Amino acid sequence: MSGNGHWSNSIEVVKTNRPLKFTLLLIKFLPAFLVHAIVFPVSFFFFICAKGARKHVQDFQKQMRKYTDNAAPVRPDAYLTILSFALSVVEKMEGWLGKVK
Repeated sequence: MSGNGHWSNSIEVVKTNRPLKFTLLLIKFLPAFLVHAIVFPVSFFFFICAKGARKHVQDFQKQMRKYTDNAAPVRPDAYLTILSFALSVVEKMEGWLGKVK
């Protein structure tokens, strides 16, 4: 992530589409329960290594508390937010591949 700027202004670290193709192959050929099990450690690794993303998630959660007049959880978990996003991306790809019915 780039400095204090908006996350959408960050420069992509990966310059190729190979990781995306590899992920699509895994989702296509592995059973869903196994793909979902792989998402947990990958998300944890991302949570540990991507300090900028973790900060952006925490900032978002603080904004949600303000927006909802403190109705959002007091101590939301940034890891769960990242994990939830990762699982939704996998489920979207499963839909593209016709695995979701």
